[in-house]
Amino acid sequence: RSELSSLHNLSRLVTQVFDFKDLVNTVTHMTREVCGAQSAWLEMIREGKEKENRTYDVVGMNNISEDQIAIISANEEFSLRKLVIESKKVLLVDEVSTDRRTRHLKQHGIRFGSLLSVPLVSHEQIIGILHATKDIEYGFDQDDIEVLTTFADHVTIAIENSRLIAQSLERERYRQEMMVARDMQKRLLPQKFPSNRSF
Repeated sequence: RSELSSLHNLSRLVTQVFDFKDLVNTVTHMTREVCGAQSAWLEMIREGKEKENRTYDVVGMNNISEDQIAIISANEEFSLRKLVIESKKVLLVDEVSTDRRTRHLKQHGIRFGSLLSVPLVSHEQIIGILHATKDIEYGFDQDDIEVLTTFADHVTIAIENSRLIAQSLERERYRQEMMVARDMQKRLLPQKFPSNRSF
C-alpha cells in the first residue's frame, strides 16, 4: 500500500512540481519511502561532445553527504556509474562490504549493506542515475527493484517536464526583455518629424 501510495504521489508530482530543486529533493525523499532505504541520491549526466567529456552532477541527496557520494564514485577500476551507463540496466550490489565493485568503501568507514542504482532513460539516452542504499545485506528484493524502476520512469518524465518548463520560461523572459528594449529604443527616437526650414 505504501509503495502504491508513493507512486501515486509521484504521478501527481509529475504534473504539479515545476521547480527542479523541489522536484529532486522530493524524489530522493520518496525513494527512501518507496523501498525503506537508508539513504538515496540522484545524479544527472551531461553529455559532452566526446563521451569522455561527460559530467556528473549530484542534484539531490537524502541522509548521505557529498563526501560519501564522492568516495562511492571514486573507484576507477569498478565505476558503478560506468557500469550503469554501459548496460542501461539496474545495478544491484547485495553485499557492499565483500563485492569487488564496492569493498573499497569499508576502508573509508562507509558501511552500507546493499546498494541499488537505477538509470533514468529518456529517448534511449541515460540522463541520470537514482541510487539507494540499505544498511542490511540483500536488503533489496525483486519488488523493490520493480517499484524503483517504475519510480525512475516517472522521475524521468518529471525531470524532462521541469526542463521544458524552465526553457519555456527562459524564452518568455528573453521575449519580454526584447519588448522592453524595443519600447526604450522607440522612446529615444523623435515621435514626429522635426519641422525646420533649414532642412
